[in-house]
Amino acid sequence: MSTDNTPPKPGSRTKAEKQEEFLKCFADLVSITGAAKATGIVRQTVYDWLKDEEFREKYDETMDIAAYRLEEIALRRAFEGIIKPIIYKGRPLGEIRHFSDKLLITLLKARMPARYGTNTNADKPKPRPEYDSEREKAEDKYFTDAINGLI
Repeated sequence: MSTDNTPPKPGSRTKAEKQEEFLKCFADLVSITGAAKATGIVRQTVYDWLKDEEFREKYDETMDIAAYRLEEIALRRAFEGIIKPIIYKGRPLGEIRHFSDKLLITLLKARMPARYGTNTNADKPKPRPEYDSEREKAEDKYFTDAINGLI
């Protein structure tokens, strides 16, 4: 009497098993291509699955988890930075901690849009200031001329 303990072939997984495995990988890798490759399926299969409402709901939930994971990574990189090697003439000299100001600005805009968000009026020209006196008007013209190199 022999028992067959060989693992099932990759192609013998059910669709539900493949989907579950993909979603677990996607939550970790935050990449459809990477998760599909790790699961042993082609990327197009995922897009086909997304047409199914039940899978789409699970995918959206997993996407939220993945988005929080990305946010945690972004916060860590913005505040703690990443270590980069210092190389001179092909030889390592040491390391430097690099912070991402662009990443920090992006996070601030997302979390506090009223304070750090994009100015929607930036493209509109600012109205000329009202002058309280002829003197202020003359001073403004003087400084404008000075800036433009006319004085």
